[in-house]
This record gives sequence, structure tokens and C-alpha cells, in this order.
Amino acid sequence: MADEESIYNIIPKPVVAPPKPPLYKSIHPGKVDAPRRKGATMGEARSKPPNPHNFLRAHEKEPRAAPPACEKERVSAYKDSTGRKAPVPKRGEGPIQGLQAEKDFVLANKLEAMLAEPPRSQAEADWTKKPEYGQRPAYLDSVAKEIREERDYLQKIEEQRRQTDEQPSREKVSVLAEEERQEILSGLVEAKTKLEEEYSRLPLNTDTAYLRRRKEALETELDVVEANIERMSKPVVLVREE
Repeated sequence: MADEESIYNIIPKPVVAPPKPPLYKSIHPGKVDAPRRKGATMGEARSKPPNPHNFLRAHEKEPRAAPPACEKERVSAYKDSTGRKAPVPKRGEGPIQGLQAEKDFVLANKLEAMLAEPPRSQAEADWTKKPEYGQRPAYLDSVAKEIREERDYLQKIEEQRRQTDEQPSREKVSVLAEEERQEILSGLVEAKTKLEEEYSRLPLNTDTAYLRRRKEALETELDVVEANIERMSKPVVLVREE
């Protein structure tokens, strides 16, 4: 009957607590009289233990600048020798009045002005009596030497230029024939046209080393051909006879 299904099995059954065992009590006594040795576990201390109240404070090891001199004077002005400030005057105390100095400042100023020595006027130095007066300064010699060297150098360059200008006039020259001039001029124009066509076929983006070198070479050839065309376009062209 107990294993049969029943609606009463749904009701939770009360939990029965197990009985508590008796308290354990050792058969040995609680206190053992044994001699204790100092530092038997960790050894004796080699240094004095630190004081727990003497610890490092915040910003304690940071360097501190000494107070300025004006601060020291200001502090010493209202402190006595013991370092304490002067006491605050009481309500009934007033400033001491009627103090007069025994010194007569007017008479003292008169006596000081009468006894003072007059200022001595410093005589101007006589520069004509100096030992180097009237002599030529040493630095002028070096300046004159530099001027002479520069003048000689310019004369040498002018002489070389004059010789260079006179040299072609001594050589024999002749007028180029008109047929030869026209033939050379037409050849130069044709060469310029070919170079311009080759230059126009180059790509716009010359990002390789070969294209850059080719472009520079064509520009140089065009400059030379244009200079020769301008020279041959003149009505009279002189040529040097060998």
C-alpha cells in the first residue's frame, strides 16, 4: 500500500534533524608546561623592529627650496628672538604719541653741507700726448694689402679677357655660301620636325627611368637644333677657315 500512488505523497514531509553527537573532549590536559626559547622559529632579530608610528609621509622626500631672504626679513620683523609673534594690542591700548627725536636734522644738514669737500672736476685727457698719436694704425696696412691684391687680380682677369677677345680676330674667317646656308637650314628644320614628332609620342606620365632619360635627351637636342636654326637664319654667317 505504501508504494501505491496517492495524493498525500505530494505533501512534503517534515525534515527530521539528526541527533547532535556529544561534545568532543580530549583526554590530554589543556595546558602544557614547556620551556619557550626566544627566536626558536624564525631566529633572533638582527635589527631593531621599526616603529609603526614612524612611517613615510606624503611628499616627505621631495626637495624643498629655502625661503627667500625677503620672507625671512618679513618673518623676523614681527617675531621676537623666541620665534613668537608680537602680542595683539588690547582694545584699550593706543599708539604712543608725542615722541620727538633729540637730533636737529636741519642743523645737521647745514653742518654736513659746510664741511663737505667740493667735488673735483676731472680734467679732460689730452689725446695729443699719447705715444701712438699721429702714427698710422696697424690695421690700415692689412687693408691696403688686400686692396692691392684685389686690384692686381682684376687687372689679370681684364688682361685675359682682352686676349680672348683679340684671338678670334686674328683667325681667318669667310662668309658661308647662300646655297650651303639654305641646305643646312632646311636640314635643321627637318631634324627639328622629327624631334618634335618623337617628343609628342612620349606618354604624359614618365614614371620610369628610361622615359625620363629619353625626355631629357630630346629636350636637349631640341635646344641645340633651335639655337643652330637661329644662327643659320641670319643673312650672313661667318665660318672659320682651317
